[in-house]
Amino acid sequence: MSFKGKLWFKWALIIAVGVQFFVMAHAKMAGEMCDIFLSNGLSLEFMFFICFMEVLATIGLLTSRWRIKSSIVLYFIMLGYIYVNMHSYDSLHVLVNVAKLGFLAIILWLLKEKQMIPEDMMQPSKF
Repeated sequence: MSFKGKLWFKWALIIAVGVQFFVMAHAKMAGEMCDIFLSNGLSLEFMFFICFMEVLATIGLLTSRWRIKSSIVLYFIMLGYIYVNMHSYDSLHVLVNVAKLGFLAIILWLLKEKQMIPEDMMQPSKF
């Protein structure tokens, strides 16, 4: 895949993951997920903390300076969400969350690959 193709692919994944996390944060803020947190023994304060972290990390995905740190934060949030869903829901919810983990892993891989390539190799040759 060319550099330009990887760039488009990375941004498509960032937007897809960002929309999913904003929707999840909105559901938490609207109180739609209160029963899930309370039934698993988690407090509402923890739910709002996770919501706050999701929003900050999703905004961080849009900036190049915070993208890797934000991806790691969202990755750990999803690991916790998968753990909770394994006890509460069917396997479909777990598979959807594993797919989100995969998307975050691909974003991290693309970012790390970009850091390993020198800047002069990324620009097209004039010859």
